[in-house]
Amino acid sequence: MGLPAAPNWRVLLSHLVLFGFIFPSARSRLPVWVMEELTGRLAFEVNAPDAEEAVCFGTLLSWSQYLGDVLGSSFRDGRIRPYGSLTAEEVARWTSAEKK
Repeated sequence: MGLPAAPNWRVLLSHLVLFGFIFPSARSRLPVWVMEELTGRLAFEVNAPDAEEAVCFGTLLSWSQYLGDVLGSSFRDGRIRPYGSLTAEEVARWTSAEKK
């Protein structure tokens, strides 16, 4: 058994780690094999080279917190194709709608 090679596995790992922090008496509810799989992936990446392109996936977690990184610097927005499933126009529309 194994987890799918989902591109956002780090988000899952972070939530599971936080679950164990928030509910220490319920840590045993987390399947050991899931934690081993995800921490194994993390350990493998420690010595891997950085991604070739500057991309920010923070916009998948917060639509506003990382706007400075994707609008004011050289990072590409991780929501926009080819990284995400949205077009630049869709992201602009969603971002402006949230401010109203």
